[in-house]
Amino acid sequence: MKYLIIFIFFLNILYAGFVNPSDKNYNISESKTFDIVFADEYSDEAFMTDFLAELLMYEYDSSFGFELDDRLSIILASSNNQVANAFASPILNNIAFFYGAGASEVDYFGYKSWLKTILIHELAHIYQVSAKDSEVSKGLHTIFGNNYLPIFPSFPIPLFTYPNSLLPTFALEGNAVLNESRFKNGGRLYNGALKALFYALLKENKLDAVRLKNDHIDFPYTEEKYIIGGYFFLYLAKKYGIDKTNEFFKIHSRHFINPLMFSSSFLTHFGVSYDDIFSDFVDYFYQDAKVLKYLEGETVVFSKIFVDINRDENNIYFMSSDLVSKPAINIFDKKTKNLTQKRGSWDFGKPFLIDQNFYTASSAQTTIFTTEYGLIDEEMRFLPDSNSKYMMDKKDENLIYFDINNSFDEPRLYKNGEFIAKANSKAMMDENGAVFYFKQDGKKRTLYKDKAAIFTIDGYWSKIAEVKENKIYFIANTKYGSSLFCFDGNKIKRLSEADNIVDAKIIDSEMILAATIKGDGYHYVISQTEEIDELPFEVSYFSELNLNIDFSKYDKKIIEKKSYNELANLKYTLLYPFISYSSDDDYVYEFNFLFSDPMLYNELNIGYFDFFGGKFLNSGYSNSRYFIDFGFGGTKILEAELEENEKDYSVYGYLKIPLMHKGRKQSFVQFYGYTYDDDLNSYEDKNPLITSLHYEENEQYPLSFGVNKSIDIALYTKNDMGINSYGGWLNAIESLPYEGFVRAGAKYTKSQEKSVELLGYPDLKGDMTNFWLRGLDGDYHASGVGRIFFEVEKVININKYFMVFPVSLRRASLSLRHESVWLDESEYEKSKIQEEVASFNMELLFIHKFPFLASLRYVKNSESLEEETIFFDIGAGF
Repeated sequence: MKYLIIFIFFLNILYAGFVNPSDKNYNISESKTFDIVFADEYSDEAFMTDFLAELLMYEYDSSFGFELDDRLSIILASSNNQVANAFASPILNNIAFFYGAGASEVDYFGYKSWLKTILIHELAHIYQVSAKDSEVSKGLHTIFGNNYLPIFPSFPIPLFTYPNSLLPTFALEGNAVLNESRFKNGGRLYNGALKALFYALLKENKLDAVRLKNDHIDFPYTEEKYIIGGYFFLYLAKKYGIDKTNEFFKIHSRHFINPLMFSSSFLTHFGVSYDDIFSDFVDYFYQDAKVLKYLEGETVVFSKIFVDINRDENNIYFMSSDLVSKPAINIFDKKTKNLTQKRGSWDFGKPFLIDQNFYTASSAQTTIFTTEYGLIDEEMRFLPDSNSKYMMDKKDENLIYFDINNSFDEPRLYKNGEFIAKANSKAMMDENGAVFYFKQDGKKRTLYKDKAAIFTIDGYWSKIAEVKENKIYFIANTKYGSSLFCFDGNKIKRLSEADNIVDAKIIDSEMILAATIKGDGYHYVISQTEEIDELPFEVSYFSELNLNIDFSKYDKKIIEKKSYNELANLKYTLLYPFISYSSDDDYVYEFNFLFSDPMLYNELNIGYFDFFGGKFLNSGYSNSRYFIDFGFGGTKILEAELEENEKDYSVYGYLKIPLMHKGRKQSFVQFYGYTYDDDLNSYEDKNPLITSLHYEENEQYPLSFGVNKSIDIALYTKNDMGINSYGGWLNAIESLPYEGFVRAGAKYTKSQEKSVELLGYPDLKGDMTNFWLRGLDGDYHASGVGRIFFEVEKVININKYFMVFPVSLRRASLSLRHESVWLDESEYEKSKIQEEVASFNMELLFIHKFPFLASLRYVKNSESLEEETIFFDIGAGF
């Protein structure tokens, strides 16, 4: 019975918050259909959000064809959380979570306002997934709340509250990008570089229905789902109108039993299957894609990522990466045309060379309490006085940057602490320190020098490339993508026939080094310029996709607010029931109630279980609001056959105190205790308290199969009924060339008595002092147990994706592991156990979007009853 009780402990669905601990105090304002949670510093942004959300929800109610059935919580994270991101989900709480550091993405989104952009995009997600056009889903929501898991009233038929949560990623993100780009605020559909990416994939025949439906790991990775999905839904909007396109999600939500009937929903709603409509979409754009012209010249570097290029008087600097190993900063000498590379552990960002050290403009954890933008070196150290600034250019002692703390709406541009203007592009200086940037006014885009207007073009997107010798070079739209343009003081001219230039720097009067986009990645090309009498192309989508509201008529409302309290805002979130029929002609019942607050600071789980005649009440609570992270819970046996002297309850609790969190490094102290009954005669009534000190340092590149570099050190002590134990571990990981890894580690626990456990399964109690071996039979106790292991792994880049079959292969790996365990003063006759494991590991993709790991393991254990065993593990590791 004891392991069942411990297992129930860990069925609690407890989630951490999405802001740093001990964050600034938040307020909450309650409107008719939504709440806004915000820090005092963003009161003006909260007023704006209140006005915009009301207008937008009214428009979305009409366009998506239904009203939200849950109250929405819109959260504006404080400036302690400088992340250029946002997310939204009706799951758990109906929340839209916004971070205010989007100034760094102004050239990517081409926006007028970051706050409007993420509000439009994320609220589209709320409507997409919240759709329930069936009485079944509506009824499930009434009873079970925001339950994202299928309900099984009678195995094996599932019922879904949120069928649309299983839609392919491209459908959800593509539609959100469509809506993001329709409200006179710019958006990614106006970005010529992203159009070039779309056309390049078409031109090189790298788009098909299977690829788009699955979350693959080929270039351009998840960006494909946003951009290609955006153009796919743009095609639908052009053909059927924006409202009918948005109403697709209402129609698909009728599939409450089988949400994977994607093509069926297209046939029902548009009268055409997904395969046919995708083929029409490709044909519609393919003629333009064939016209797309690539820049000709010498390719000096190939990269899977792009960040802004930098330069000084003598050199051009840019980053490149294969996304599975250390990135490189490339140094191109403009005089000699020689290229050198320096590899290091920098975060991706525009590179700056300062005092012979390279920094990148990026965001990182600076303390336990803050995440900030700044100039950061490869050791994650900030350049002094760069915190909370998105750096764009440096000339001698002059620095220009966006003030992240004050750029939640529009980026605020500064030079050496002096406010210049609200800008709608990144900025750059000329040789004399004058500042150049674009500002947006409706569909007109004006370039400024300091505070004086220079010229105006039509459209929502363009960015500065370089200002040199009284000429202003900029990237802007062409009909088929983007190219380099120049303003010489009198006239704008295009400098290349190529449509795939995304950034460029001037080498001399006739040559450029340009970052170009193709279907396999970014090619950095040396090429000659040519003057073409052509203005940037104005991208327009039939009156901005039938715009029905005007955000420009902003009326600053007075909103009532009160202090946000996570306990006062705790509310019922979901109920998850599970009922199944066992092989013993008996039923298994499980009911889990989850309560949480919109900020996800605290979660309360209450569960009732009926397992094989035993009845249990389970509960757990966690809180991540404060400096100290804590949680506790327990299980009460209501009815069961207990062994003699066995308790009818178990409890646990933990306390985590952070000591340091900076960049990739963190350390913390943790206290963890629990009670349970051990049926070994001399170890009954266990009540251990474990105290541990941890230091962790991890480095992982975006597409790496695992952590590339890691150091994990822990020291711990345990006191259990007067018996003291102590020990520690040291684990290390280092990546090898060609996507290889080597891992090694050692662990030892010493006890006053024979109370250290060696198990043949993972310890469900979470007791870090214990050990387990995959191929061991039974469990053993000793006064001391030690372990060393060594493992090598090689990634195999093979894949197989399917259109209908729900499991695809993204990649695989082979690994070999040797483990030695020794026991001191054990009742076991042998003092040493050897184990070898050979694994074929597969990174699989479930229903086109959820990755998980499955491993086929051959295990040879020197002391197992079956010396050689084969295991199949899902989501398992060592």
